[in-house]
Amino acid sequence: HSGAMTRREAFDTMCARRDAGRYSRPVPAAEIQRALDGALSKRALSPIVPEAPPTSILDALDAACVPFTLEELAASAIPHPHAFMSPDGRRGLFPEGEVSIVAAPGREGKTSAVIAFVKHYALGLPLADMAPTEIRSALIFSAEDDRAQYSRKFEAQHIYSPFDEGEMLRRNVIIPELHTGELGDCREIVKANGKNLARGVIVEPLIAKINKMKNQECPLGLVVFETASTISEAEEDNAGLRFLIMTLKHIAKTTGVAVVLTHHTNQESGNALSSLELSEAAIRGG
Repeated sequence: HSGAMTRREAFDTMCARRDAGRYSRPVPAAEIQRALDGALSKRALSPIVPEAPPTSILDALDAACVPFTLEELAASAIPHPHAFMSPDGRRGLFPEGEVSIVAAPGREGKTSAVIAFVKHYALGLPLADMAPTEIRSALIFSAEDDRAQYSRKFEAQHIYSPFDEGEMLRRNVIIPELHTGELGDCREIVKANGKNLARGVIVEPLIAKINKMKNQECPLGLVVFETASTISEAEEDNAGLRFLIMTLKHIAKTTGVAVVLTHHTNQESGNALSSLELSEAAIRGG
């Protein structure tokens, strides 16, 4: 059709890619012609957009299966950075570049706990015997409570703080409104179309915003997502939770911030709470 490549142009394009070394092996012209004829026998020729061929899995394995270098072993002695770390660096809470889960029964105070550790993080205060290595800001991405609800909770912290700490807390904790306007229509981190799951359209813009906030006067270092059931359209089963976690790990790995997800435990886990006999099965979705 109009604008489409001719058979000859398509053949020449594929040969040029071969000659440029963009295939994982030498490909004879006859094989290219057979592949082209096979495609044309199924549908009309469409515009061909040259793409880089996928990296050979065997080549990738060859590159990955190597001994540790001395540099890697030396670097392993350096403690992995966490949002909160003990003075000796041997223990930490909320590793940077990773995803941590805070789980509790519904209406038991998860958000209050979030506000407590976010306050300590934003003021550089110790939590138990661990503390931030520097004062940095935090972002709470909540599809459960709106900005006004968080404002009330933070005012309870703000009003009883000395002026300088209260002002620092106000500046260093950012909570966008995700219940109205354009963000209200795209706040889900995971979208679902039946059994098909996909990252929400907000994921990449959110990564760009996090990276931008990492370069501000008080860099962003901690992002809390509230809650698993409200930021994802996926079923709360193993597949749905796994996809959500992988999406959050993509955010954490890409930006380097510590990511925390709040989630609900199931009713059965409440029976074991007094004895602390809890396992992964206590968290909804396994």
